[in-house]
Amino acid sequence: MAILERIRARFTRPSTVIGVSALDLVRARIAWGKAYGETAGLWYRVRFPKPLSNPSVIAVGEARLGTMPIRRIEKLKFPIVEAPPFKDIPRTDLTWWKCNSCGYAWLRAKGLRQYECPNCRSTNITVTDNEDAVKSLYWWAARTALGDWGIFNWMRDAIILCFQWIGMATARLLLALWRITQHQIDYTRDRINEALRDSYNKLVSQAEEIQATFQAQLDRITDAINLRLEDLYDFWGLPKTVKVTPIHVRNVTETGFEWQSLGETTIYWFAIGGRR
Repeated sequence: MAILERIRARFTRPSTVIGVSALDLVRARIAWGKAYGETAGLWYRVRFPKPLSNPSVIAVGEARLGTMPIRRIEKLKFPIVEAPPFKDIPRTDLTWWKCNSCGYAWLRAKGLRQYECPNCRSTNITVTDNEDAVKSLYWWAARTALGDWGIFNWMRDAIILCFQWIGMATARLLLALWRITQHQIDYTRDRINEALRDSYNKLVSQAEEIQATFQAQLDRITDAINLRLEDLYDFWGLPKTVKVTPIHVRNVTETGFEWQSLGETTIYWFAIGGRR
């Protein structure tokens, strides 16, 4: 056993000078040979010509021709988030409604349906223009203010008619002021929409630039990894036309050992051990 340990130390520590005499080599038993494995992944058994005590085995594979597969990493796609379309602040247009039962008139946002008069709850209502609405509203307000005169309602209506021009003039003035106010409201709304739209477009543009930057970085990382894989094979000195043939050995006993084939693999093995 001491002879075998000295020989094994000589093989495993080449940098250390160990004296091995001719007698040690005579007492050791050496075996070598060649084996072939057809099926990939299958473990094949090699038997020594004679039993070896506490053997050590070295096995190398014969070079296999073929293209070495280098799997490239596919480029990742950065998720693109599409921004929803910008919506302007809508214009609020007003529509005059008139009650044909009580004469009351009122304003309501355009597009909203009115089903009854807010004054008398009558459903006899229609959409009207500014002139007719102001006139109807003046008569309703005057009659409401003066009240019911009974048989003298004709006198009340005559008085209202005499001052109708004053009411109509006042109403027209208020309508003119409303048009001016509406114009300013529209102007302000348009400026706000322009400012919001500009800010929105800038944010969308910046988001697209950020997404493009991330995508470019992902592409660079992927390309760098793919290049490093090729550099790693070159660093190992592996030819592109020769397959790597690593040989795995297990169950080393006095009578032999097992090795795993990579498919149509030929190995050359060397074993050394003591005599029994």
